[in-house]
Amino acid sequence: MTPARRQGSRPMLWISVAVGLALILTGLLMFPQLRKQQSDLVLPELKPYYQELADGNALGSPDAPLTVMEFSDFQCPHCQRWFRETEAAFIEEFVIPGKVRFVYRTMGDFLGPESLNAGMALYCAEEQGAFWPYHAILFLNPPARPNSGAYAPERLVSMAEALGLDVQAFEACLKEERYRDRAMQDQQDGVRFGVRGTPAFVFQTQDGRSFLLEGAHPITSFRQAVAQLLSSSE
Repeated sequence: MTPARRQGSRPMLWISVAVGLALILTGLLMFPQLRKQQSDLVLPELKPYYQELADGNALGSPDAPLTVMEFSDFQCPHCQRWFRETEAAFIEEFVIPGKVRFVYRTMGDFLGPESLNAGMALYCAEEQGAFWPYHAILFLNPPARPNSGAYAPERLVSMAEALGLDVQAFEACLKEERYRDRAMQDQQDGVRFGVRGTPAFVFQTQDGRSFLLEGAHPITSFRQAVAQLLSSSE
């Protein structure tokens, strides 16, 4: 009886070994894919002032004589170009010296549902003190075309993970659409200021005057606008 029982147990042993090897092989095959998903993301290398000057979605002193609000859409190619070519120069020339307080606003679902996804994700990142790093990673990983999956929820969570955020908290925030109303209010405020396309920049003086500059203008256009508004308020 004993030999028969041993012979009967061998097939089960080989089945167990085979299942174990299959699980290991599956893991090995999946691991490069997981690594590839992470390597697909371009990570930001932010200058220190993005942390030193940050106040939520604003950069710079609240006592600055001018406030400039950018109304923007992460899916907009012109917004992406302004981020790459002009934003850093703008901050270094106007925000760091205390001339301007810079505020970033989304435009809700201006270019579609993934624009709203990105805006909500940005405000979820703000909860963890990562508004500006997340703003950067969104712009550094843009879609090839609008609403093509670049800002699908799972990829937005991957961006949060790549930045070292609390993924569980971020994912819960995004899933419940905690900041839908805030992102859509951005759009309403933009329209109220006369914004018709992105990016658009609303300049506000301390005495209540405002000026709208639409488009991905070079730094020279901002120099002229800032100089004119500061000189007229003296």
